[in-house]
Amino acid sequence: MDNFPLDSAGVWTEQEALSIYKGKMERLPLLPSEGGNKHDIAYRCYRKRTLEQGLLERKQKLKRVTATLDLYTKKELKDTNRSHYQHLVKLQQQLKANNSTPCTTTGCNQLSLPFAAKCSKHIVEDSKQQLYTSCSYTGPNGTTCNNPVPKYLEPLLCGGHWDQGEVVIPSDTESDSDHDDDDNDERKDDDDDVKVKNEN
Repeated sequence: MDNFPLDSAGVWTEQEALSIYKGKMERLPLLPSEGGNKHDIAYRCYRKRTLEQGLLERKQKLKRVTATLDLYTKKELKDTNRSHYQHLVKLQQQLKANNSTPCTTTGCNQLSLPFAAKCSKHIVEDSKQQLYTSCSYTGPNGTTCNNPVPKYLEPLLCGGHWDQGEVVIPSDTESDSDHDDDDNDERKDDDDDVKVKNEN
């Protein structure tokens, strides 16, 4: 009974404590001879397995977290920029509806310009079209601009070179006087016809 004290007793007497201590000291030298190395090997294997499992779990958790973060950021961006996103979608649909033909040049994926068969890069090279011409700006070292410009513009300059050219805007007085001169010439011709008729 001395070797097996009651565990339920919270406080041991000196004799009980000494018997417990003696039992531990007697069993302690027997541990290595019973195969302490096996215990160490088993413990190391167990520790290795738990560490590997923990590492795998952390990697999988990181993958799940990054995937959910990506989804969250995409959803958040869509929610915050919903009006811009909807406007962009509508604009793209309108562009496709208004101008659904691609450029006819092989290898070009751009949409063609309005009322043309080619895009802004290849429209100037097309000799059959009559709406666009190349920008007439020449740089200081002789470089020319090939951006397309509608032919009805007075200075044949693109938007980037508009400030560098002389813009000719006809004034109202010049146009009125030109029209008045034309009208007077017609009236004189009419008067001559009338005079001729009266003479006969």
